Amino acid sequence: FCYMASTPKGKHAELRDVYHIVGKFNNKTEFALGGGNVLLHPNFSEIVRHIHTREHIANITIRYDDVETINENKDIKCAINKYVSGIGISVQKESDVDEAKDFIIEMLNLGKHISLHIIPEIIGVEKSVAILNKMNDINTIIYNENKNNQSWEYNSCKVLFLGLKQSGRAKNIEHKLLTEDELCEIIEASKYQYNVDTSFINT
Repeated sequence: FCYMASTPKGKHAELRDVYHIVGKFNNKTEFALGGGNVLLHPNFSEIVRHIHTREHIANITIRYDDVETINENKDIKCAINKYVSGIGISVQKESDVDEAKDFIIEMLNLGKHISLHIIPEIIGVEKSVAILNKMNDINTIIYNENKNNQSWEYNSCKVLFLGLKQSGRAKNIEHKLLTEDELCEIIEASKYQYNVDTSFINT
């Protein structure tokens, strides 16, 4: 669901180009790897390892159904376990959260930062609230497993509200601006930390 209109005919970045870019930044820079599908890059594991060993932070964005690919590919799973700090998971309905639930809990227990990415303008208030309720269920499980750990809430599952970008293929997607009451309903359903991007603020 890349809003920049990338296609399967596009080219993967060359490894040398990725290394060159990473080398331009000071330590502790966060790199957000998105797509398209970052897991399709033939050097995905090497890229996140390189970012990590240069004392940077590698974050990735995946779709909920990419969890199956991760669980089936030992090399990718190992690289994520070792070198990735944050994982954004794009979801559109509560069953998507159910499908990724075990993976989310596993990653949270490994200390990864997990954020569900949703676009309320597209999926609407009802589906957004249902997703948030599922997320709250996951956080209850994490809380019960980590009651004696004061940092459990910091490591809980969070949500990122994204606005619909007005470029690329997103220009043709029908969406509905939220009313103030609808926005309040979504925010109030977020029992844990929520974040927003600038597009969400603008719209």
